[in-house]
Amino acid sequence: MNYLNPYAKMVCRNTEVSDIGKIYNRERIKLKEIMGRIPNRIFLTLGLWTASTSEGFICLTAHFIDENWKLASCVMNFCRMKPPYTDIELEAALFDSLKQWGIYKKIFSITLDNASTKDNM
Repeated sequence: MNYLNPYAKMVCRNTEVSDIGKIYNRERIKLKEIMGRIPNRIFLTLGLWTASTSEGFICLTAHFIDENWKLASCVMNFCRMKPPYTDIELEAALFDSLKQWGIYKKIFSITLDNASTKDNM
């Protein structure tokens, strides 16, 4: 780091983790307020995939028209999903995220890929 920029100050890893957590919480609260004020419906896309390390991940993205009539998209949840990827586990992860964001009554549609476990979900 000193070679790239001798004036850069290094901070410890714990400080960075704390700062990132604070930024995430601040932005999540702002986004939750925005989605709470919009009168229209929210569209969701849900993606589930396995990395080359055999770890599974789930990503929930919300799409909506904001107060200024502009299309907005935001990642609401991106986390590791432990196997098995059953329809019950996927449904629980989805509903937990919707409850956390407080938008479960505003959902218009959910777009999924063609994985068979999502049919029952």
